Amino acid sequence: MPEGMHHSNRENKERHRKHHHRKGYNEKAASSQVVTAAAAVETEEDWDANRERVERLCQIYPNNICNDCNNNGTRWASVNHGVFVCIRCSGIHRSLGVHVSRMKSTNMDKWHASEVALMEVIGNEKGKSLYEACLPKGMKPMTGAEPGLTLRAFITQKYQEKAFAVENVKEVLHQYHKQTRYGRKPQKSDAKAHIHGNESDTAAKGESASQREDTMKALYGVNAEAISKKSKKVRPLHGTFGVVNVPPDEYEERRRELLAYFCVAEPPPSPAAEAAAAAAA
Repeated sequence: MPEGMHHSNRENKERHRKHHHRKGYNEKAASSQVVTAAAAVETEEDWDANRERVERLCQIYPNNICNDCNNNGTRWASVNHGVFVCIRCSGIHRSLGVHVSRMKSTNMDKWHASEVALMEVIGNEKGKSLYEACLPKGMKPMTGAEPGLTLRAFITQKYQEKAFAVENVKEVLHQYHKQTRYGRKPQKSDAKAHIHGNESDTAAKGESASQREDTMKALYGVNAEAISKKSKKVRPLHGTFGVVNVPPDEYEERRRELLAYFCVAEPPPSPAAEAAAAAAA
């Protein structure tokens, strides 16, 4: 193979390698930004406030009466159905699987704001009208005294088979989910706003540093860089318990505070120090 062609092939391979390296780096950077944005949106949730809201909600009648067996006391919720239930019925709901009923504790689990909103929109009153609208004639309400198998059969028919529900229960439930944004991922606009916010902060910091450099150059000319480096060094502060490094802009203030705390008068400068200061001026 001629030497020129061999050299050309080598250059092409090198360009190809660099292109893929840059592409891989850019993809990793983009992925990192998305993860950071998602984490930021996640931290925007006030988990304590959400839990307090749902706990208050489950104490209001009829949310404080189990939506299935009608016993007092509700510390569990079937979130996707928007109803509160007792601990006994919660176990039956859980056994049906999350595709039928998504259970959460009102005081032990994390609650998204959208989940709390769904519980507020539906609740036990609407839950009854949605899922028990077509109970068989003569069927008595559950009392909690029924055998476990009877209660399980009732809950299975009620939620999994929707045997007693209004005809358009799926459409109604879908509207409630849409209204409260239940089960949806955070809006992209929130993530984008977070990314752009970080970029703006970085740009502002860069601009501030640039302005500081321009000021130093205007004041000190060619000596600006050396003076700037010297001023950034951390200075030691000698105290009773040893030496502490202090940022330059805090040195004098921290020194005065330390002396005042131990009621020590600041010693007058020595003649040598005065002479050095006069020479520097």
